Amino acid sequence: GGFYSHEDIREVVKYAADRAIHIVPEIDVPGHCYAAIRALPLILGNTVRKPTGGPRSVQGFEANVLNPASQATYAFLEAVLSEVLELFP
Repeated sequence: GGFYSHEDIREVVKYAADRAIHIVPEIDVPGHCYAAIRALPLILGNTVRKPTGGPRSVQGFEANVLNPASQATYAFLEAVLSEVLELFP
């Protein structure tokens, strides 16, 4: 419910490739950081910038920005991008 397994993705990619269609995944950073931050607080820890009256997302979310000064941000992005690159050759 609500997500594709790795096997599902491989099946879709093969189905498309057999028909000369290339699937290009969308990696929207920081656009979907709010969901990632809420889903992975133990991984991201203090990489999230706390709301300080600064900018909000277009949806009105605060604290949805990853901290570029934190190494955890890059570990998170590397994990996400590595998985995506493995599934979408």
